[in-house]
Amino acid sequence: MTLFTRLWTHLQQTLRALLLASTLLGPFTPAWSHSSSTSYLDVNAPTNSTLTLRIDLPIRDLALRYDLDQDRDGAVTWKELRSQSDVIGPWITRGIQLQRAQSDCALELTEWAAAAYGEESYLSLTANAKCPTSTNDHAVAIRYTLFFDQDSLHRGLIKASLGNKTLTAIVSPDRSQQTLDPSASGFIPVLWTYLIEGIWHIWIGADHILFLISLLLPCVFLREATRFGQWRPTRTLKPALLSVLAVVTAFTIAHSITLGLTVLEVISPPEGIVEPVIAASVIIAALANLTKTFIHLKWQMA
Repeated sequence: MTLFTRLWTHLQQTLRALLLASTLLGPFTPAWSHSSSTSYLDVNAPTNSTLTLRIDLPIRDLALRYDLDQDRDGAVTWKELRSQSDVIGPWITRGIQLQRAQSDCALELTEWAAAAYGEESYLSLTANAKCPTSTNDHAVAIRYTLFFDQDSLHRGLIKASLGNKTLTAIVSPDRSQQTLDPSASGFIPVLWTYLIEGIWHIWIGADHILFLISLLLPCVFLREATRFGQWRPTRTLKPALLSVLAVVTAFTIAHSITLGLTVLEVISPPEGIVEPVIAASVIIAALANLTKTFIHLKWQMA
């Protein structure tokens, strides 16, 4: 049997398995989807008495909650969006809550505009926060709950300029409140926040897990023959540990590079291309284990 024939046979078997899995897991597909949305919040408090907030919300998520496309032409116009401001505005002020010195601040939306991040359209709002208590403490507590009930993968990215310091934070369904305190900020707390978020990001992504499993299995199991099924566990710890470390490190670096390039808008690949490529990468990694052709290229594939 030629290499091409073996590849084609294994590909057919893999596609059958994927088709069966997609049939069985069909009702749960939305929870497994890797595609998610992001909101951006920019808190600005140059003095102890002023506090403003810029809020950028993805319009596609707003369109899922409210009937924005009233003429059913497949696009949301600015007029259609503004026509729903009477219901969207109160929903936003309920879903974003600020505190200073343990006192609630009332949000007043002042400006509505449109913005874009890559190919994504956003509703951009400016708000003034009226806090009843004057304080010498720059710390701000923010609670964000928008979209969490309709998208468990939604995240809110927060940047805060408090006094002469800039802080960042992430809010999610499990951690919907963050306290931004310039006096308690530092490298370790920020690193810990993003480390936890990164671990959770990988854990909830079925594509991440499947891809890593396909690359990590040959780190601890060795093929004794080309024929499928003839595997044995590695007998020495050091080579297996180094191989696992190389794969995980390469995967982390590559993922960070692609995320960084996208955030900086150096590249902006359409989701319709990215998602099939992700699925194809999982299949290729699995086929590499079955054929023994690229099995030695573990960290390179990552």
